[in-house]
Amino acid sequence: MKKIFKNKFVLIVSVIVIIIFLGYLISKFLPSFGLKYGLYPSLESDKTQRGVTNEEIYTYNLGTNFAIVSNTESTLKLIKKGSVEINVEKGKFYESLNRIMLLVNQFNGNLISSQIYKEEDKSSGNITIMIPSKDFDNFITKLNDYGEIKNITTSTNDVSQEYYDSAGRLKVLESQRELLLSWLKDAKEIKDMLSIRSELEKIETEIESIKGRMNYIDYHSNYSEISIYLNEDVEKISWWKKSEFLNRLIDGLLYALNSILSSVLALIIFIAFILPWALLGYFIYILITKYLKRKQNPQ
Repeated sequence: MKKIFKNKFVLIVSVIVIIIFLGYLISKFLPSFGLKYGLYPSLESDKTQRGVTNEEIYTYNLGTNFAIVSNTESTLKLIKKGSVEINVEKGKFYESLNRIMLLVNQFNGNLISSQIYKEEDKSSGNITIMIPSKDFDNFITKLNDYGEIKNITTSTNDVSQEYYDSAGRLKVLESQRELLLSWLKDAKEIKDMLSIRSELEKIETEIESIKGRMNYIDYHSNYSEISIYLNEDVEKISWWKKSEFLNRLIDGLLYALNSILSSVLALIIFIAFILPWALLGYFIYILITKYLKRKQNPQ
């Protein structure tokens, strides 16, 4: 009797061990086996059925403002800006300005604003343009052909994180909007309708704000802003012209020289005026002298 009981106990323990071992094998190998032979849907097909692409996975909870965005093929969003100061030859300000505008057109750029100033015989001004970002460096290099570059300033702002965070937030808000619209359709009481509409307006306002910011980033990452300052060269003043004492001394010398020249000119004018009368007087004197000699010595 004891032997039979002992054999049954061993059999039960063996069965339990075998069941545990089989459970371990099933949990370890069956998932990969099932995915390999299509026993149940894979993660990729499940994502496809749920309308989520391989490039982007958005996880969100409509009850919170939490969003995680992962984009394996996202591109950098860089906003480039630059400013260039150029000196052009005196008298060639407008010619240089027109040539630069032709260059902007060649690069498929746009003029945003322009200001031109005129001070006595000197012209200056500045223009703000938008150039395709891919041509940013090439365009600034080309400006060397249009005058003397005095100063170049460039900056680059990486707004990729902001852009893709906004994209994720936009997805969340659009989903919330769809949910609220469905609630509004099913609402029975006016109080509920007004509450849902209020929340809906807030969400739509935020959606428009995010779209506006994303459009701004899209445009300014595709086109770069460049400010160009044009200055016309002026005549260089010698060091001695900057001294007040020397200026007064030179003015005095010039005044004395001018007085001498004026006196010489006046003398020349006087001689030119009196010379004909002197010649006429001398001629009359000769005639009278000859007449008197003939009268004293008649033949």
